[in-house]
Amino acid sequence: AGLEVTDRIRVGYDSQDAEVLTALAAHGRDVAEEVLAVEFARDPSAGSDDELNGRPIRYKLTKA
Repeated sequence: AGLEVTDRIRVGYDSQDAEVLTALAAHGRDVAEEVLAVEFARDPSAGSDDELNGRPIRYKLTKA
């Protein structure tokens, strides 16, 4: 994505898996701190398909 380790980022995510959404809602603040995110929120337009512990997730990273 052309990002440096020290870059502040915005993270958008979405999933069809209710457990993924519940976990990210509960722990989003901790995840955001770890990845230097100034924004960490559900975003239906997130488009990169991936897996989180074997469960489906879509995400979008942008430099803040």
